[in-house]
Amino acid sequence: MGKPFVKMLTVTTIVGLVFGLMYQERIWCMFCPMGTMANLLGKGKQPLLVNDSCNKCGCCNRVCRMEIKPGTYRSEGMVNHGDCLKCAYCIEVCLQGALSFGQTSKRMKIDSSNLVSNS
Repeated sequence: MGKPFVKMLTVTTIVGLVFGLMYQERIWCMFCPMGTMANLLGKGKQPLLVNDSCNKCGCCNRVCRMEIKPGTYRSEGMVNHGDCLKCAYCIEVCLQGALSFGQTSKRMKIDSSNLVSNS
């Protein structure tokens, strides 16, 4: 029973190393069975929210171990990338305080022109 798993890991390791040397160093995560499972199980759970105070300074991009570039998700309001490890390095270095973990998976925008005053 273990032989197919060993063979699968050996093949994906070789493919990952070859493509990693030729294209991108993180290409392994596209082939690794563990990375694929983590992506599927973690997607949408406690997303990394990016609020409007983000000025796209790039501090979060430099510390992200997964090279996700959280600042580029400002218009969407949250990082919906499945490879996010939720390590919080980006939150710690954000000078604007624009990043946080949240429970909601959708960003709500309120149009102030449609608000009705009670007075």
